[in-house]
Amino acid sequence: MLRSLFGRDWKNSPAHLLLLSKFLSPKAPADFAKKENWASLLEESPEKAIKRFLDDRMIELVSLEELLEYKCKVTELKKLLKQRGLSTSGNKDELVRRLVQSDPEDMRKEAAGLLVYKCIKAGEEIAKKYVTGENEKKEIIQRSVLDALNKRNFKEAAKLVANYEASRLIPRGVNIDWKNYDTSRDIAMLTAIFEHKPKMLAQLDDRQLEQLRTVAAMMYLWSYSYADYPLPPDFKTGLTIANDVAISMLLANVQFHNEIAECRKSQAEWKGVPHVIEIYNCNDNLVCSACKQIGRKYYSLKDVPELPYEKCTCEHGCRCWITWSTDITSSKT
Repeated sequence: MLRSLFGRDWKNSPAHLLLLSKFLSPKAPADFAKKENWASLLEESPEKAIKRFLDDRMIELVSLEELLEYKCKVTELKKLLKQRGLSTSGNKDELVRRLVQSDPEDMRKEAAGLLVYKCIKAGEEIAKKYVTGENEKKEIIQRSVLDALNKRNFKEAAKLVANYEASRLIPRGVNIDWKNYDTSRDIAMLTAIFEHKPKMLAQLDDRQLEQLRTVAAMMYLWSYSYADYPLPPDFKTGLTIANDVAISMLLANVQFHNEIAECRKSQAEWKGVPHVIEIYNCNDNLVCSACKQIGRKYYSLKDVPELPYEKCTCEHGCRCWITWSTDITSSKT
């Protein structure tokens, strides 16, 4: 690619467009030396690529206010304000503005030596067009994944996500070989999400549970938070816990059954030597009395209560978890 850059516009290079998109918000060249193998992606150093953007008037140095906002945390800004006898109230923008207005020369010294750039109009238009195109590609894949989940084709859903990540310049995750990704674990997890029905969610009907399961599956496959893929605003469960908590309980239940399966497998490998399971909880003032009652106790495989605990009344859901061992001398309930 490097040789071809001399004979064609860098605007045809996905790696360069991705780098340019990072400057939609203020960035320093040093940011691209800390993570990701940018030199390999660009087939030239990030510094050279950034110089191309400068030469072509795609980016420019940020203002003093933006420089301070980039460099300083809120606590640091408040410290600078206190030193000057100024108010520390307001959001970050207001703190920065107050400092620059009161002491611009000192603020220039505070930010001296730091180069930070952002897109100007021409660069912004190109970068936003690239980002929009990438988002559209992802949305198409997400719709296909949803369709596969609705058809219970978990193999296809997992494969679609893996293929999408393999196609990206900077795929999600650390040290994951998406091109040779084994989807078997994901398929097992998706199967469990759609099979298990926690006792805590027993009052939900099939339609409600199906929606919760679909969101939980998407969150798992894409490493999303609930905010990235929420339920419809009018979705109601009738539970005392919020929708995002209900989804967390569904995923926690899958994790519980996975742990129990591992414990059962270990017990079989130990030729039937009894295993004990201990339930823990967060032991804070948010833990309800029901969860406290089952916590810090030992159980056999056949006697351990299902988690999340069905009698839990915690506002943020059951936060109990289990550990297990072969310590047969431990007391049991």
